[in-house]
Amino acid sequence: RRSGMRDRRHIVMQAAKYLSAAAVAGIAIWLGMSWRNGKEAIVAYGSPIKIETGIGEQATTILPDGSTIKLNSCTSLSYSPEEWKSRRHVSISGEAAFDIAHDESRPFTVSAAKYDITVLGTVFNVNTYPEASEDRVALKSGKIRIDVQDSKSHSMDVTPGNCFIMDNASGACRITAAEADEYSWEDGEIVFANDTITEKADELYRHFGYKFMTNSTCGEMRFRATFKGESLNEFLGIIKRIAPSIRYQVDEPSRTVTMTAISQ
Repeated sequence: RRSGMRDRRHIVMQAAKYLSAAAVAGIAIWLGMSWRNGKEAIVAYGSPIKIETGIGEQATTILPDGSTIKLNSCTSLSYSPEEWKSRRHVSISGEAAFDIAHDESRPFTVSAAKYDITVLGTVFNVNTYPEASEDRVALKSGKIRIDVQDSKSHSMDVTPGNCFIMDNASGACRITAAEADEYSWEDGEIVFANDTITEKADELYRHFGYKFMTNSTCGEMRFRATFKGESLNEFLGIIKRIAPSIRYQVDEPSRTVTMTAISQ
C-alpha cells in the first residue's frame, strides 16, 4: 500500500515536468510550495507553516488560494492552511511583496506588530522590521485598508502609488507618495537615494551579514548609487571611489565594518 502511494506521488511529480505552467502552479498550490533563493521546497498541506529567511536570503511561496508572496532577507511569514476556507490570513515580521488573488467574498488580511492590512486582490509591499525606525506599506495596484492597533483604533485607506508610514517611536501614521525604490529589493538591489551609511546600516547588515559602524563625519555623507550583486569588498571599494576620504576596516571575527572619514 505504501508502495502504491509512493508510485502515485512519483507520477504526480513526473507529470509536473510536462504540464503547462498554469497546471504546475495548480499542483504547487495543492501541495503548498515555497522557493528559497531559487530552490524548491514542498510543505505538506494542512500543517502550520512558517517561512523564514536569513541574512542574504530571499524566498517565494504560493499560498493555497494562488496568492504569491516574496520574502526579503531576515523575514518571517506564518499562516495556517486549515483556516483558509473561512479566513485568508498571514502574519509577518520583516519585508515581503504580496500579489494577492482576488476573492471578494474572503478578504485577505496581513497582521504586523501594530496594525492589520485588509485587501481583496492587489499588489503591495510591507516593510515591518522590528528594529526599523518606521514601517512602510507601499501599494502598487488595487486598494488596501490599514487598521492601526492603538488606543484610537483608526483605519486608513491606501491607493495605488501611495505608501502608509508608521513612526515606530511615536506611533504617528501618515499616507504619502511611494518612493521609486520601494520594490528594488525584489531585484536584489540596494539603492542609496541621498542616504547615509548609517541610515542604510540595518539593510546592509541583512544583505551582507556585517554590522556597519561610522564616525560622525562618515555618517553624515550622503550617496546616490544603486548596488546589485556586489560582494562586501566590492561594495566598500565603490563607496571609497565615490568618497576617497573614507577609510574602512573589516573585522571578520566580529563581522563588523568600521568606516571613518576626515572632515574637509
